[in-house]
Amino acid sequence: KGRTQALFGDFQTGLTETELSSYSRPLSGLQLNSQSEQFSLKAFAAETEQQYLRAELAADGTSGPYRLVRGPVLPQTERITIETRDRHRPDQTLRQRSPVRYIDYDIDYETGEIIFRAPIAAADPDFNPNVIIIEYETLGQGDGGIMAGGRLEFTLPDQAMSLGFSVIREDASGPDQIEGRTLTGLDLRLALGEDTRLRAEYARTDLDGGTSGSGDDADAMLIELDHASDQASLLAYFRQENTQFGLGQQSGATADIRRYGAKLKKDLSVSDDPQTGERSIRRLTVDAYEEVNLTNGNARQVSTLSLQQSAPSLSWDTGLTYARDQMSGQEATQSILLNTSARKQFRAQGLMLMARHEQALGGDQDVPVFPQRTLIGLDKSLTDHATLNLRHETSHVAGATNQTARIGLTLTPWSGAELRSALDQRSTESGRRLAATMGLDQAFSLTDELSVGFGFSQRFDLQDGQAPRNLLPVRPLSPLDSVGTALAEASDTFRSGYAGLGYRTDQMAVSGRIEFRESAEGLRHSFSGSAARQMNAALSFAGRLRYQHTTSGSAPLTDVMDVRLGLAYRPDDDGLIVFNRLDLKQDHEKGVRQDWKLVNNLTAHKQLGEKLTLAAFLGTKYAEITLNDRQYRGWTHLIGADLRRDLNQKWDIGLAGSALYSDGPGALDYALGLSLGHSPADHIWVSLGYNFDGLRDRDFEASEYARSGPFIKFRLKFNETTLNTVLGELLDRLD
Repeated sequence: KGRTQALFGDFQTGLTETELSSYSRPLSGLQLNSQSEQFSLKAFAAETEQQYLRAELAADGTSGPYRLVRGPVLPQTERITIETRDRHRPDQTLRQRSPVRYIDYDIDYETGEIIFRAPIAAADPDFNPNVIIIEYETLGQGDGGIMAGGRLEFTLPDQAMSLGFSVIREDASGPDQIEGRTLTGLDLRLALGEDTRLRAEYARTDLDGGTSGSGDDADAMLIELDHASDQASLLAYFRQENTQFGLGQQSGATADIRRYGAKLKKDLSVSDDPQTGERSIRRLTVDAYEEVNLTNGNARQVSTLSLQQSAPSLSWDTGLTYARDQMSGQEATQSILLNTSARKQFRAQGLMLMARHEQALGGDQDVPVFPQRTLIGLDKSLTDHATLNLRHETSHVAGATNQTARIGLTLTPWSGAELRSALDQRSTESGRRLAATMGLDQAFSLTDELSVGFGFSQRFDLQDGQAPRNLLPVRPLSPLDSVGTALAEASDTFRSGYAGLGYRTDQMAVSGRIEFRESAEGLRHSFSGSAARQMNAALSFAGRLRYQHTTSGSAPLTDVMDVRLGLAYRPDDDGLIVFNRLDLKQDHEKGVRQDWKLVNNLTAHKQLGEKLTLAAFLGTKYAEITLNDRQYRGWTHLIGADLRRDLNQKWDIGLAGSALYSDGPGALDYALGLSLGHSPADHIWVSLGYNFDGLRDRDFEASEYARSGPFIKFRLKFNETTLNTVLGELLDRLD
């Protein structure tokens, strides 16, 4: 009613207006949204066994696999973000992008294994680390409970002030969440003038049965004062998150840390070149902050003063940095660095050259995060969407000399959804669909048909016997989790790289890529390949292969292979449609286990008359497992059919039956059900059915609607013409 909406079903909690009280999860239950001129209310409640988990994994320069600690993952609940974090301040995100499921990555919901379609660099061209953040839901091992919460916000009519209150309640839902938890938060946004804004947040989490000071309850605070005028800006901030604060949705880079400081930027001059029209800005920047680890007391103070000049063709900066580390149980160390850098653009050649040097002037010269270092590099534009990056850095700290290098491609746009749609314009309709599913498109086009992709990075210690410093962390850390981001393990020395080649015509797409990563933990190399071929207007084939070989001094040698072959027969003038998919998977762990599985799914659809259609499916599976010198093997077969008849233009009825036979135990299962279908509008179909008997096998996709009990199917048919029509109608209404 009016601007009030109530929902029963699946929803996103959507409490994202604040940082400390942010709560975003997919749930199923009740949701209420209401908004007036001065008040807004969001509320939700759900009874669920789901448990929210968040994983932060350091990118390692390959496409994976990246494994989640806990599974299985509830399908379609994962949200993946790739963040580039400042190498000195991991709480500051420089860039982020969200890959798209089945276009940029594949996920195995049972095992929690994620494989990206393209390698994820360990760091950006300036050696700021990339972190893969996976938020997902899994089923807790308890009895479940109530998840409920909401947010009420009051805003003045002139928008000068807003005050919000949030509360979220989670009942226990797993063995690691013994008691329920409650988060309460209060936030204020205040305009102190046209150019000045104040933001303040306070939040607290309480554990059922916890007592004040017991360590079970914790709070957090955030205060920011932001001033921005035409020639100057000032940001002053304070943030503290105590141990055990939150409901698991906070970043690992801010947990258990107190940070406060201020940053001032002042434009000294702005000038325009009369000949080229280039605008040059000269700016003074002052930045000072302190960060303290609330658990071990480690502390760092950093102050910088720099003079910068930026222009399209030439930019430079020079300044001083003072850093001081006070680590628990150790003497304080400090250093003073003179910083100089320059970037020069050669537009006609599409070339950028850069150099940076940080020279220690005094102090102990022993603050690991701020070493004496020299960085040189270049960027060369290859196409409108691909840039070649070269970087080499040498650093000296605590008697050790370290080297980090990177060569690779930076893509704009990064998202595979955008990139792939541009590349697929040359394919036919069926070929485009197959390429999007199977393809491993490469980055840089040499010709209209041929494309390549490559990348290489490494870091290692140049002096034997010296402990390397962690310039590219193996896992994302706060700078104060260890001695100064610190002391690196031997595994911090690594090499990784990849090279790929792709060939595409209107009727065919073929691509392949090899990858490797070598570190003290072992050597991993893999091969990924794909092919799609449009034989004619009706028949198309596609295939995909991934093979991975891993060796390690402490773990057994492993080999993993995944092969998929697909066929589609879809003539325009015949009532018969056929799909077939063959999967071969092998997993070998030397001396421990070896298993492989062959699965074939065949589906055929035939129009028997004007009102009668028949869909038939046949599945065959052979599995063989060898575990501790004992072997298990067997065949499984699935056969079924779905007969549907139109009652009129809007309604239809269907009868479906299937049988599943396993020759090992000699088991035979049946499924039988009825369904009623309705088409409320063109290209939309909804079916409600019930299976009196049921069966399930996760390797046979056709058995998903054969489980016992009620089920609902929803189908929507659309193409670019449909979308254009819908968007056009929407824009007309908005106008």
